[in-house]
Amino acid sequence: LRHVYNTGDVTYYGISVSSVIGGIVGTADSAVISDVRHSGTVVGVSHIGGIVGDMKGGSVSQAVNAGEVHRNDLAIKNKDSNSEYIGGIVGNMAGTAALQSVENSAPVSGTLRTGGIAGNMAGGSIRGAKNTGTVAGTTLVGGLAGEMTNGSTINTSSNSGSVTGGGEWVGGVVGNMAGGTSLYAVSNSGAVTNNAATTATGGLAGETGGSIKNSHNTGAVTSKGSWTGGIAGNNNGGIGGTDAADSVYNTGDVSGYGVTGGVAGRNTNYIAGVYNAGTVNALGYRTGGITGQNGGTIINSYNKGVVTGNDVSYVGGIAGYNEGTIENVHNDNTISLSCPGKEAAWQYYG
Repeated sequence: LRHVYNTGDVTYYGISVSSVIGGIVGTADSAVISDVRHSGTVVGVSHIGGIVGDMKGGSVSQAVNAGEVHRNDLAIKNKDSNSEYIGGIVGNMAGTAALQSVENSAPVSGTLRTGGIAGNMAGGSIRGAKNTGTVAGTTLVGGLAGEMTNGSTINTSSNSGSVTGGGEWVGGVVGNMAGGTSLYAVSNSGAVTNNAATTATGGLAGETGGSIKNSHNTGAVTSKGSWTGGIAGNNNGGIGGTDAADSVYNTGDVSGYGVTGGVAGRNTNYIAGVYNAGTVNALGYRTGGITGQNGGTIINSYNKGVVTGNDVSYVGGIAGYNEGTIENVHNDNTISLSCPGKEAAWQYYG
């Protein structure tokens, strides 16, 4: 399928979660699609994409979506129906599906697994993608992808649209990364906001069990919950690496409630060759320039952002609370603690 353009709206008025809706193609099974454009709205319940609703293998390249992608009114009113797999280009992609040189500039909104490029990546790859549209959802919300599993990868791609969530796993690039997935040479400059008192909000990933290398965040990250970080809210994988080319950094300001860090809110695995230059401000416990809580390894890293804690426990230039390994790291800025009316005996300040 080549050289196809659609300016009309595509709308599904039912409430079935098994529906598949795409601006150009509903379901693409091992298809090769290139040089396609869509500018009308795409409306449905589940598996909704600006270009393709559901993609099983195959490829989409040189694709542009400029039409809004969102749920229909019945799905919004029906409380028993979750709207999942909603993306600016593809709702759901699996197997060896590949997106290359694709762009979305329109708003994308859903409930579960919502992304500026792909709602869900159950395998496959994205390379050379760009999202500038706003992305809004509840759980598993990302500037490029809502969730990544099954070894999926995103390479050389960027998001500049604001990302807003109201539940767990909200990220400037991806909401959640399972083990074996990876981000390489990706960036986010859009503001990331989680309006719920839940966990895992990050400038690049809400939570990661995979690998993040050669990437950065410059957007502000704000959460009303815990596990909030400039790169990842919760890191169970790897951020950065020992090679200079793998360096990861954050310059966006980070604000959370508990377990808040300039790079990772919570770290259980490794962080290497990273730095934070954004301010870190938390209303709750465990606040650090690199991580709020470290149970893993942090090496060859530094913080030069101001760190401010507003509770009585655990504030640090590198880690608010450490029960892991920290080597060859340093802090180059001020640390402050403000807790009016609290007992000083409860404070840990380091």
